[in-house]
Amino acid sequence: MSERENVLYRSTGLVHPTVEVIQRGGIRYLRFGPGGGWQGAIRTDGVDKPVFAYQRAFLTLLEGMAAAAIRPELFLSLGVGTGTALRNLAPLFPECHLNGVELDKTVLDLALRFFNCPPPPQAEFWVGDGIEYLETEKRFFDLMFVDAYLKDRVYSRCVQPQFARLLSERLVGDGIVVLNLITGLPPREGMDRFLKAAKEHFASVLLLPVSSSPAVMEQNVLGVLTNRRDITELWIQQIRRSPTLSFWQRTWWPHRLIHFE
Repeated sequence: MSERENVLYRSTGLVHPTVEVIQRGGIRYLRFGPGGGWQGAIRTDGVDKPVFAYQRAFLTLLEGMAAAAIRPELFLSLGVGTGTALRNLAPLFPECHLNGVELDKTVLDLALRFFNCPPPPQAEFWVGDGIEYLETEKRFFDLMFVDAYLKDRVYSRCVQPQFARLLSERLVGDGIVVLNLITGLPPREGMDRFLKAAKEHFASVLLLPVSSSPAVMEQNVLGVLTNRRDITELWIQQIRRSPTLSFWQRTWWPHRLIHFE
């Protein structure tokens, strides 16, 4: 029997027709209407780990960076959602300046109200299109997280070849870009073109399919773009010892992590 849904909030968003906050047992979710996919979530049952596998994968990367004394100073989250990326990064790198761009102000307000997203002045936020923000921003970031998921798909401008170039232009030389992608492996058509463009601008393009489904099936894939040569090893080491991952994830994710060529 599925857990009962308790609607904590429902409203018309400024961008999305319907925005809902849903409580299911010990987990609280953000959703763009009854037919939309989950946009983010937080555990309210005292369990201290991200709900979704791709966010757990991102957390292990952050933990591996911290263990290797790689300390980002300027972080940008393109797509705030429920603020999970910001919330996971803040305690690991308390000196890091947190920045977030969210398309819909309603979503940002709900992240702060219902999901423990780090508030100002701990984090600085902008409302608008993340690509337009990057095109006009003058600062260089050493860590970026791109999670621009609409009701049922990734924001198309975030998987265009020219976006890979833009990311490289706003990143410090040894910085890291992390993306939540929806694809199968090997990638096809538009996603393949985007990743090939990324390979032109970054020395390493890593892809980790995070579900238990065969990699060929469409699923969340955490992508990492960087010119660093040490990321693969430190990430795998942290995956293998992470207490937030299941036994299956600790065992199989190191084998599912691939270098896109």
